[in-house]
Amino acid sequence: MKIAAIAFSERGAELGATLELPTTRCPDGGLADWTALHFNACDALVFIGSCGIAVRAIAPHVHCKASDPAVVVVDELGTFAIALLSGHLGGANALTATLATKLNAMPVVTTATDIAGVAAVDVWAQRNGFAIANLERVKRVSARLLNTGGADAYISFHASDAQTDGLRLIPRIVTLGIGCRRGVTLSAIESAVAQT
Repeated sequence: MKIAAIAFSERGAELGATLELPTTRCPDGGLADWTALHFNACDALVFIGSCGIAVRAIAPHVHCKASDPAVVVVDELGTFAIALLSGHLGGANALTATLATKLNAMPVVTTATDIAGVAAVDVWAQRNGFAIANLERVKRVSARLLNTGGADAYISFHASDAQTDGLRLIPRIVTLGIGCRRGVTLSAIESAVAQT
């Protein structure tokens, strides 16, 4: 996991060294540039400072739970480690637990499934080698699991198998290689892939 950390004081920089993280001491006015440089280039960002600073820094870059990096905030005293963004798929919850253990700090994880002790379907899928075709349905399935109801999920790599309500899990067992001659259009390639 590629992690970048930023601190706003000498104490924060020392804490980053304690955590064995490559920590940048934020230059005046440099937070926006640092965040823009690291947000898509890293798997995780650790802000050693306040949640407010981290929220303002990442806000312009937050895009999608499937691709945003994990964001964790650690206060400068090392009392709390807080999962701020991409708790499940990005790994912020797991990173928070790791950092909290290193610091003997309190991990702060607020995702509903985690605090209820219910398996998060997106984490389960990721651990078991499945891609989720319809990520927007994770919330609905998680709500059903939290309310002790049945959750609809099915495994298929055929788009034609799509069910109305279910969460479609795609096993990562198919590899597609594409070779083509010059001048072949994107639509021709898309059509060939869809037919296959």
